[in-house]
Amino acid sequence: AITVATQASGSIMFHDWMFSGRMYFTDKLVGMGAKIILCDPYRCLVQGPNRLLSEKMESPDIRAGMALLLAALAAGERADLDPMLIVAVMAIESGFNPIAESPMGAQGLMQVIPRFHQDKLDAVSGSSLLDPIANIHVGALVLKEYIRLTGSLEAGLQQYAGAASDGDALYAAKVLAERQRIESAVRRISQTGA
Repeated sequence: AITVATQASGSIMFHDWMFSGRMYFTDKLVGMGAKIILCDPYRCLVQGPNRLLSEKMESPDIRAGMALLLAALAAGERADLDPMLIVAVMAIESGFNPIAESPMGAQGLMQVIPRFHQDKLDAVSGSSLLDPIANIHVGALVLKEYIRLTGSLEAGLQQYAGAASDGDALYAAKVLAERQRIESAVRRISQTGA
């Protein structure tokens, strides 16, 4: 939310009343061009909008990432899909941005278009596609349906992206390469015990 606030007009105060030190990463955002005043270990003031410059960042706070992985595991089990495939689709579709919206109207982590999949959203929970958990579940159901209808993983991925007529299947190749990259990273971590 703090990163998003750097793009909003005006000033926004963030207060994490539960945990001290959660504002540790604001110095990285300041280094990228954000105007953030760290008031104390619990609060920061964000002034925007700011143009952020790209910089590699690492986050020791894995809670948000773990929540997405758990949602992908649950959605994968529900839709009988590989959870790492779901994570790869999120990476390609939205870059893990839960509030992403495309010019075509696609929303959330899995970039689901509500007018085409309202039935699945209603079946999952009826909440907004900007709810990350609902979005992951609906996206997984949509992907599973497309794989079933087209008869293959690659064709289902192409249909998911609205690129069924792409004979080179570039979208599917991109998602499958991302899944392989994620799986390789998981293997490296499990081998090192980190």
